[in-house]
Amino acid sequence: MPMKGWTQDDVDHFNAAKAAHAKAKHTKRKQSMNAMPPLAKPKRKAKVGKGAQVPNKTEAEYAKLFLAGTDHRFQALTFQMKNGLSYTADWIVFDLNGVPYWAIECKGSHRFHSQGRARLAFSQCVIEYAGIKFTWATKTKEGWVHE
Repeated sequence: MPMKGWTQDDVDHFNAAKAAHAKAKHTKRKQSMNAMPPLAKPKRKAKVGKGAQVPNKTEAEYAKLFLAGTDHRFQALTFQMKNGLSYTADWIVFDLNGVPYWAIECKGSHRFHSQGRARLAFSQCVIEYAGIKFTWATKTKEGWVHE
């Protein structure tokens, strides 16, 4: 129903102008977002001593069962992906020359809210870092499941 004093042509013209303005605003914002350079990641200092990252019970159990006798290190590498995100695997296994060749993510049977994000980042790293073997290990009641 037209407003008092407005004709249907006035309403149609107003709606068309409003839609054109919204489209122009969206296009301008999209162009400015594409023109922005990626933000630099803040540098974190590695924690040493109290407060340093240490494996939880599940991760420690996995290392004891499956990584004994190898050069494995907890959260030794952070993979930087092309989409700007990063992913740190729980365990990195190195060969005799000190080159990483295997990344392992350990999860317990309980699903935390962060597991979905970790799974996405893990899957992206599998694609981007083809030279490294990636393993997703989940502890269940029956034992460990490797994917």
